[in-house]
Amino acid sequence: MWVLSGIVVILLTAMVLLNAVDDEPTPEVVALIERARTEQIAQEDNAYFAVRGLHAPIGQDIVAFGRALHAADQREVRGRYGNGTYVTGQPPASIGPLRFTGESMNLCTVWNVSLYNNGVCRFQAETDRMLQDNSELLRRYYSLLSFRTYEEPATTLLPLEPDLIGLMRLANVDMERKLERGKRSEAATLIARNLAFWRRALDGKFGRVAEAQIRVNYSYSLFALSELLWRTPELLDEADLPNAIGKPIARNPERLRHQRDRAFMDVYLAEEGSLLYADNPDRGRNPAFRWLDNRLFMRNATLNAYLTCLDEYYSARMLSGAELQAKVATRRERELDSVWGEFVNVTGRRLLRWICPNQNSHWMLDFESRIEARRRLLLLEIKLLGSKRPASSYPDLLRTAGSDLNDPETGKPARWAAGRRMLYFEDEQGCIADDSWVNLGPTTKFVRCPSRGESVEGEAR
Repeated sequence: MWVLSGIVVILLTAMVLLNAVDDEPTPEVVALIERARTEQIAQEDNAYFAVRGLHAPIGQDIVAFGRALHAADQREVRGRYGNGTYVTGQPPASIGPLRFTGESMNLCTVWNVSLYNNGVCRFQAETDRMLQDNSELLRRYYSLLSFRTYEEPATTLLPLEPDLIGLMRLANVDMERKLERGKRSEAATLIARNLAFWRRALDGKFGRVAEAQIRVNYSYSLFALSELLWRTPELLDEADLPNAIGKPIARNPERLRHQRDRAFMDVYLAEEGSLLYADNPDRGRNPAFRWLDNRLFMRNATLNAYLTCLDEYYSARMLSGAELQAKVATRRERELDSVWGEFVNVTGRRLLRWICPNQNSHWMLDFESRIEARRRLLLLEIKLLGSKRPASSYPDLLRTAGSDLNDPETGKPARWAAGRRMLYFEDEQGCIADDSWVNLGPTTKFVRCPSRGESVEGEAR
């Protein structure tokens, strides 16, 4: 027992001594820390406050309510992290008395054919109730579309409201209803404003969780419009849809650097002065563990390694095709076991494993490319339908559409499957790239390709 105890003491002493001398923060880390301490989010015309206040009591201003929640959020952040210890507790409640009700996946929409039996939606009564019960929230959702900016503070405890995706789905169904009832001009205006808002939001300041929600909202709205256009081509005459979706989303260096900096600031500010490693509050409350962890943690080395990790992740988002796949494969092999941080920096390594985008994050790279592909296909759909020319001329129109509307992965022009009345980007001969298609007519059953994606059933072979 004495020998074992001595070995443990020697090992701990060696680890503490080895971690006593921390690295110097890199100049880029120093600059980011300085910016993190002084940076302010947009206070005027910022949809963040309106989103936080969506659930305000009826009669209260949602922006003022959202600002009050934000102030409470900041007090919670300071109380939890400002005194050098990790204090557990619930974040300030963001849900007011007005709550979203219903299951948004069951909403009746003409393009979700799986919900219909013999032309009758199985959830029609539930959809009607959801539209009625959430009418005030729906009105507030439409008020968001007038905001020009979306910026989250780096120290926020909460991302976008979880109900926002359900509310967005309900709004798309409401726009569809307006079309069915002949309110084409009103519906077209709302559709264009909705898409323009979520595209503007993608250029804002937000953490990685909010980024995922924003992209889901934008992608869903693109898909909804692509299905509505061929059913109601009169939409093309009612609103400037090409302008609403004309801005690309993929591989913008300025935007990606913006998001990388925000991700760094989120972690630095939220954990500053606290147990930076405290993803386990119970461990953080134990004085012995806290003392040990503090001596097994090199703060500067960890921040340097975290920025390196973010640099690799966001630089990968500038790549496409084979280059992207090679980069992702390299990161999957390396991960965090043999790279960032010294072996003795046990706490820093545990923190990095928790906060760095890892192999599970890289599916989002493909997801972003698929959203960009759908955006381009939707612009092509608008171009073809707006030409008023017969479908037989579509292949010629696609060949002359311009490189900015080609497949973002391969650079090849889109193709037209006449039998299925579908625009698509070809993944390999005869196969459609995942989610890289839009219909210009009723859907038909897909056949799986041998590798991945969907088959064009011989038309492209």
